[in-house]
Amino acid sequence: MGLHWTDTRDLATTLERTYPGTVVADLKFSDLWELVRDLPEFDDASKVNDEQVLEAIRVAWLEERE
Repeated sequence: MGLHWTDTRDLATTLERTYPGTVVADLKFSDLWELVRDLPEFDDASKVNDEQVLEAIRVAWLEERE
């Protein structure tokens, strides 16, 4: 059982661990989408391209840094 688009908090933790030097605030949604899709733990075949989902992941990632 892997990560899915709705697992925003877990995705943020995994993104921070995998890409610690990333400037999250400057990421375009298309780049964030690719980073999530490239995570080995990511296992969601749906093709989410919803800015609200991506923004929730970005916010959670920024909170993870705090």
